[in-house]
Amino acid sequence: MIVGLSYLIVAIALPLIMLVMRSTSRGDSGNGDEFRYQSGWAPVMLVFSGVPVVAALVILVVMWPNVSGIQFLIVALVAAAVSCYFVYGYRYLKDFCISADDGGIEIKTVWGAKKVGFDQIKKIVLLQGGRGEEVLEVYDASEKRVLRLTDSLNDLQGLCGLLRMRAGKFGAVYKRRDKWGKWS
Repeated sequence: MIVGLSYLIVAIALPLIMLVMRSTSRGDSGNGDEFRYQSGWAPVMLVFSGVPVVAALVILVVMWPNVSGIQFLIVALVAAAVSCYFVYGYRYLKDFCISADDGGIEIKTVWGAKKVGFDQIKKIVLLQGGRGEEVLEVYDASEKRVLRLTDSLNDLQGLCGLLRMRAGKFGAVYKRRDKWGKWS
C-alpha cells in the first residue's frame, strides 16, 4: 500500500512540475548583464518541500497501530532531511546570480560571492549534448574549472557570447563541441 501511495504521489507531482516549467519563459532575466536560473524552478522546489512531510504523515497514519519509536524517528528524520534539501534548493536557485561588469564576472550563491576577472579566464567550452542540452564550462590558466553551467540558466548563449567577447580580449580560447562530438 505504501509503494502504491508513493507511485500516486510521483504521478501527481511530476505533471505539476512539468506544467510549471513549461509555463515559464526562457528569456533573459531583465538585466542584460545578469544571469539567473529560470524563474519556475524556485517555486517548484519550495512547494515540493512540503511533500516529504505529507508523505511521512501518511505513512505514519497507515502504520500507526504498529509503529515503534525508532520507526517514527526514522520516518521523521528522512522526511525532514528531504524537506531541508528542497528548501536549500529553493534558496540556491533564488540566490544564484552571475553579474558582469567591466572587470569580470561575479558569481553569487548561498555560500557567498566569487569574483573572476576576464583576464583570469583562459578557456571557454560550450558542449552540446545529444538531446539538445548545453553545458558551459569556464577554465582559468591552470586548467582549473572556474564555472560549470547548464542550459537551465536563463540566456546561457548570451553569457557565453559575453564571455567570448570580453575574455577574448585577454587571449581566452573558445571551443564548441556539437552533439555529435565534433569540436569547432
